[in-house]
Amino acid sequence: MTSRDYELIEQEQQFAQQYQFPFYMPQMRDMPYSPVIEKEKPTAGSQEWVKQRKETHKEVERRRRETINAGITELAKLVPGEEKNKGRILQRAVQYIHELHQRETTQQQKSEMEKLMYENTIKDCDNTLGNIKRENELLKQENQMLKEQLHMLRKQFQASKDKLY
Repeated sequence: MTSRDYELIEQEQQFAQQYQFPFYMPQMRDMPYSPVIEKEKPTAGSQEWVKQRKETHKEVERRRRETINAGITELAKLVPGEEKNKGRILQRAVQYIHELHQRETTQQQKSEMEKLMYENTIKDCDNTLGNIKRENELLKQENQMLKEQLHMLRKQFQASKDKLY
């Protein structure tokens, strides 16, 4: 091992002690050493500070544009049409959403109308069934009465026939 290796090991031990690691990990010696050097922050208002702020702002703005572009690209895949212009894609998306809302409203109205029609049909069927049941009951009563009359007539006929002979 070279003197540089010993220096690195010593720095690792100091780092471990400084951050209160519960133990020293010897395998760290096998890893390439790259100490983190913290830069001092530039003072507010300095040219370096302004430059750093501009760079940060550019990065944030770039990420924002990438996010917007990715969203527009995904939106273009979802709405019908082959438009490439971002503004047209957004217009088409708004138009498509309005069409979907209109379809949904129309479908709901149609569904409500069908439901009302089915309910009315069921009520009509219930009324018809009630009328048929009442009529059936009346016919049963009339049938029973006719059977009783027939039975009485047979008895009378048999009695008159027996008187004759």
